[in-house]
Amino acid sequence: MPIINSAASSAMQAWQQALSVTANNVANINTEGFQPDRPSFQEAKNGGVTMTAEPTGDSEVSLGEEMVRLTMTTNGYQANLKAVKAQDEMNGTILNLLG
Repeated sequence: MPIINSAASSAMQAWQQALSVTANNVANINTEGFQPDRPSFQEAKNGGVTMTAEPTGDSEVSLGEEMVRLTMTTNGYQANLKAVKAQDEMNGTILNLLG
């Protein structure tokens, strides 16, 4: 797999995990004693991206903040999807030129 696809694919997985964190926070918005988590992204050794959920220490979930995170997560996922699609198109063009 080309480096671009590998890095973008790992980033897409990280964004998907971040979406799960946001969904969990929103699902527990009215749960007494629930402490929300925040996604934290790190560069992986192979050039990819990893995501860990870190507790905020807050005692309540802010729906406004979670909606902003949802938008950021969607945009991050879509940006990496475009990188994967662009790499696939370039590979197709190269194969057409060689064929």
